Amino acid sequence: MVRKTIGLVVFYCMLASVTRAATNGFVARTPGNPLTWEATLGRSTFRGQATGINAVLAGNPLDVVNRPTCTCTIDMATLGTGNPSNDAILRGRTYLDVARYPTATFALERVVSAVPQRLAEGVPVEVKAQAMLTLHGVTRTVPVQASLTMQGGTLRMACAFDIDVTQFGITQPHVLCFKMGKVIHLRVGLTARRDA
Repeated sequence: MVRKTIGLVVFYCMLASVTRAATNGFVARTPGNPLTWEATLGRSTFRGQATGINAVLAGNPLDVVNRPTCTCTIDMATLGTGNPSNDAILRGRTYLDVARYPTATFALERVVSAVPQRLAEGVPVEVKAQAMLTLHGVTRTVPVQASLTMQGGTLRMACAFDIDVTQFGITQPHVLCFKMGKVIHLRVGLTARRDA
């Protein structure tokens, strides 16, 4: 009887631990968690940050493929390259038109594959997924490649995807000091902290 009782207690403790892990999420909010980005446009590469973000990630760390959720909203007025001239063009009416479209959103649709499928401390998980990207008032599905690494109470995420700006209703500006291509190869980095 005592052995059965101890066994049940251990089982329920393990179950509670897994349940907490499965429902525990990560959040990234500013200040303190800027989104970093790198955009390759033809032969030019631009880097910068977005300091106005709100991201929430949740799922089962024991099975990354099993219905995870990820949403990220970006205040486009905080998107910058560190160069005021380039920032004015990037946010202006001829390109992102931030005054008219103040936010962009990224929402995970589904995970296609994950290797390995389980998050473990310090071990990168390589993910292929599909997401809905809303930019410039237009929503499109984009294929995404990502790497997730859990370290202590943080989750580091690095994503890569391509955007054809013309599919989002963005006209290619013809400004020599800020060369824009039709397809942007975008890399995004974000560190989220465990939700209390």
